[in-house]
Amino acid sequence: LIVAWVLATTLVTAVRSFLRRRYMAEAAPDVDRWARRFVAGAAVQGLLWGVGSVVLLPSGVVGGPQLILMFVIAGIAAGGAGTLATYLPACFLFTSLAVVPLAVRFLVVGDAMHVTMGALGGLYVIALMAVAVNTNRSISEAFRLRFEKEALLARLSGAQTSLEEANRVLERRVEERSRELRRQDEALQEARRLESIGLLAGCVAHDFNNLLTMILGNAAVLEDDPASARAVDGPLGEIRG
Repeated sequence: LIVAWVLATTLVTAVRSFLRRRYMAEAAPDVDRWARRFVAGAAVQGLLWGVGSVVLLPSGVVGGPQLILMFVIAGIAAGGAGTLATYLPACFLFTSLAVVPLAVRFLVVGDAMHVTMGALGGLYVIALMAVAVNTNRSISEAFRLRFEKEALLARLSGAQTSLEEANRVLERRVEERSRELRRQDEALQEARRLESIGLLAGCVAHDFNNLLTMILGNAAVLEDDPASARAVDGPLGEIRG
């Protein structure tokens, strides 16, 4: 019986390890299907420990071998509760199937000591389940906070990217506006320069026109005097021309 139990336990452990590697190797695993396999493997493993503890339980009064077996099963159940707490169905099945058969076997014996040990086994299962629930809640909360943190970081990264893009657009617009203002300033300076030249030309033309008016007026006065007109007839002709 011991050899058969060891072989069965080893086989189930090997199968579960193989399935775990298969699950990790898949790019997009079917989570529901693998969850059912995970629960079934945990249940079979727990049942092997529970049935093995009943089959291998030494008969007679409570003594060293029975206490050792009880502590072994309690340790296995505690380890399973800690390891499988991430998925409560598998955890509950493994823990209960590993401990309850031995507890029932103690109760069947019927004496006070065995009944007490069986009752403690039942309480131990309840306590392990409560611990598993608290552990699962803590793990779930840790993952929730992690996902929220990652989502927040993603939003912050997106906001930073948008801000950088807006900053680049703003810099381009400022640069374009600056170039436009420089062009307008250059055009304004050119207009002022042309205006100054126009004013200067107007002043010169005005002064020159005044001189011409004086010259033409004097020429007209000379023309009205016949004697003077004959004396300077040539220059007067040039002035009139």
